[in-house]
Amino acid sequence: MKKTYTRLEINQMVRRNLQANCIDLTQVNYSSSLRTIRLYGRLVKNTGKDLVIKEIENIMRVLQAIPGIMDITFDLDNWNISAGSITPKGSKKKDEKKKEENAHKEPNTMPDDLE
Repeated sequence: MKKTYTRLEINQMVRRNLQANCIDLTQVNYSSSLRTIRLYGRLVKNTGKDLVIKEIENIMRVLQAIPGIMDITFDLDNWNISAGSITPKGSKKKDEKKKEENAHKEPNTMPDDLE
């Protein structure tokens, strides 16, 4: 039988995981229920540097391994994290950038007075 944890124990595990990854705890807040963990604020290192995607994936993997946790929600000021996608806020995926660039290009036509 899997052990079930209290909210206090889950919050302690979240805090330990964030500390182990050198996350600035003054910039990020977290809360939990028995099935969900919520992180909000800014996810940055103690040094002030931004994280890389692999570090965020590692944090997520550890949090998802907590027995009973079914969902982790993120409401971060500096990262967009959704199912299968982690991007810095203010950043767009390459495909989206290309589509926007192509949409703003004018068609290659000659003006009527030059024909």
